[in-house]
Amino acid sequence: MEKGGGERLRPRFGRGKTVREWLGRGFGGRVGGCCRLWSASGRVEMRPKEMRSYNAVLERGRSGNSAMKTYRILFAGPGLSGRSTTITQLYDLCPAAARVTIRNISISMPQGRVIEASLQYTGASVALSLLATPGSLYNSPLYEQVAAAADGIVFVIDSQFDRLEASAEEIRRNMDRVRQAGRDPSRIPCVIQYNKRDLSRIASIADLERDVNVMQWPYFESIATKGHGVVAPAEHVARALTGCGLIG
Repeated sequence: MEKGGGERLRPRFGRGKTVREWLGRGFGGRVGGCCRLWSASGRVEMRPKEMRSYNAVLERGRSGNSAMKTYRILFAGPGLSGRSTTITQLYDLCPAAARVTIRNISISMPQGRVIEASLQYTGASVALSLLATPGSLYNSPLYEQVAAAADGIVFVIDSQFDRLEASAEEIRRNMDRVRQAGRDPSRIPCVIQYNKRDLSRIASIADLERDVNVMQWPYFESIATKGHGVVAPAEHVARALTGCGLIG
């Protein structure tokens, strides 16, 4: 593939890279393939026009089994709360037979990157997409599309005192996006995942419940960097949607 005056494009990441190599973080798992191209000069080149739609991109690489119902679970929260970390850890903890792919998807939109872990449970004809848009989410058209299409939401909350206001605001924004999409938030399974419980300057559960969990959703505590407590929140949402858990 060439650009303009013959400058050749090359994949920055290739098929089969580990999540550690892909994200630059200390996790296992496998990545399904390259979704962003870089020129030799470092400029970003997106995929062709037909891949720019969020829904079109997300459907690529999935099973062609039309009988399999796919549910999308969004991992929401303010930047650096641990959403991507949670997804990569979950993918590693799920049964090997259920793991399909974990990938970064680049989309030609502002803040256009989605991390998606795909899981399929053939016996139950159920597929799950665990989704997050890494980085800052505010005023992102891409994130608005992802949130509006979510079947269930795990709010990953940074437990540190100075992040409580941002966490509460992100929950409010997500509920607004769901309403703007013409959907009833009360009909979408949601849970709170209080992350980073191993840090020193964290709020108590009582403070978090009062200031953040105003909807009184079920809550769970986690240390995502160690894989502690990451299964239960997603498991709760998955069972509410499908009757099947992530682990079994």
